[in-house]
This record gives sequence, C-alpha cells and structure tokens, in this order.
Amino acid sequence: MTPLAFAPQSRTMVAQEAALSAHKARTAVNIAAIPEAEFEAAVESKRPPDTTLLSQWNKLHPRERVRSVTEGSLVEISKSVFAGRALEGMLEFEKSVTACGLDVVVEILRGHTRKLERVRRGIGLAFRLNSALDKAGLRGYPMLRPSTSS
Repeated sequence: MTPLAFAPQSRTMVAQEAALSAHKARTAVNIAAIPEAEFEAAVESKRPPDTTLLSQWNKLHPRERVRSVTEGSLVEISKSVFAGRALEGMLEFEKSVTACGLDVVVEILRGHTRKLERVRRGIGLAFRLNSALDKAGLRGYPMLRPSTSS
C-alpha cells in the first residue's frame, strides 16, 4: 500500500485559510523574508519598527548579491574556507591541549620526530600570523582575542 501524497499548500491557500487579505498576506511574506538575525535585532531595538516598515525591510536593506562566479572569486572563497578551517583546527588543538595537559603532548612528541617537525612548522606559522596581525593593526583586536567562556 502506498502512502497518500498530499499537495503542498500554496501561500494563497494558507492566507485564505487564515482569513488574510491579499495585502496582509504580502506583508507576512515580506516579513518572513527578513533574515532571522536582522529581524531579531530590529524587533528587540529601543524603537522597534512597525509591520509596514518591516514589510519594506528588504527594499530598505538590500543585500549584496553575487553577479557572477569567476575563477578568481572561487580561489578567494576557497582561501577563506581553508583559513577558517586552519583557525578552527588551532582552536580545537588549544582546547585539547588544555584538557589533557601540555606534559602529555610533550611525551607523545618525544617519540615521534615527524610530528615534532610539524609542531615546529606550526610554531613558525604562529609567529608569522602574529607578525601579519601586527602589520594589519589587528593584534589585540577584541574579536581576535580568545574568549574566556567555554
């Protein structure tokens, strides 16, 4: 026996069931299109906007759209992804070392010369990152400081 297939309800059908006028239905759709973080910030602000302003939000706050994808843009995207992964890896490493203790890591490295060489390269990378942050004027920038909460 095959399960019954139900057709998804259209916006018009849902609006009619809720007894919304066409205008109110359009307003609801426009408000639903606001990204969640922007919506929350707007309604939690000191002077929250009314529904008319919210329904025009995307017109008043247009987002930059990608016009075309080029080889150069793909290269930049992949660099950002790899950089993000590298940072996540370093933060995860820091958490792991904190959890198990530095002496345990040192004991493991004593018997693995290849791993020790990778650690030396990682330390070199850390020094190069510090230098690059100094040049960019971002060292000590609050968003780059490690958080104290876990």
